[in-house]
Amino acid sequence: MNNKINYNMPLLSKVYDYVFSITDDFKWIERNLDQIEAGSIMIDLGCANGRALPVALDKGWNAWGIDSSDDMIREAKKKLEPKYKDKVTLICGDYSQIDFPENVGLFTSLQNTWPLLNDQKMRSQLLGKIYKSLMKNGRFIVVLSNQTSSEGSSYDSETDTDEFGLIKSLVTWHVQREESGNKFRDVEVRIEKCSDNLVEEHFFTTIEIKDEDLISDAEKIGLKLLNTYGDYEGAPLDAEKKWRLFEFFKK
Repeated sequence: MNNKINYNMPLLSKVYDYVFSITDDFKWIERNLDQIEAGSIMIDLGCANGRALPVALDKGWNAWGIDSSDDMIREAKKKLEPKYKDKVTLICGDYSQIDFPENVGLFTSLQNTWPLLNDQKMRSQLLGKIYKSLMKNGRFIVVLSNQTSSEGSSYDSETDTDEFGLIKSLVTWHVQREESGNKFRDVEVRIEKCSDNLVEEHFFTTIEIKDEDLISDAEKIGLKLLNTYGDYEGAPLDAEKKWRLFEFFKK
């Protein structure tokens, strides 16, 4: 299944921090950084507006952020380049077409980035590139959602901001099944800037990746599973938890 996404995100890129305000993953990233040789490189796949990169930059690391949206990368540059200058590299493009540097200490794939790659061959090839670029004992950490409802669901929010006024957001999804047995989820994100009735909508498809399949794909190319968690505080995997967290390393 092809994932045709509209990456023109002029509004979402500006209000991203208000719409997706989760920062619990920052402490998880930091815990991993503290266990890797300092001063290395962190690469965030699907970095959006660069929200997670300062976690590494403030520790003296170099950081790369890669995203398919030019609007997101433009906002990331506004936020990060004045302060971090040549310590940060921000790229708009396809992960599979980008040459990663050597001796990377940490790759991150946060929130629902990995399930956007709904072709198994594509994910395996990217895992191979990640493995090749990682330094010894370097890590790849990935987050999968635990939204298992077959009936679909949604959540909405309203945030009153000083800069943009009232921002409303609505995220909905429903599950559809393919003949191959893979489960795909159609997702719609609707953002509204109420002060001038500006509305922006995005549609995309994610694949439900089974835990055992992710682990098997990673181990086939040489990565070793280090830890699994059910939340950012280190709880065990649990069907009731919102997230499923995985830490892999290069031996």
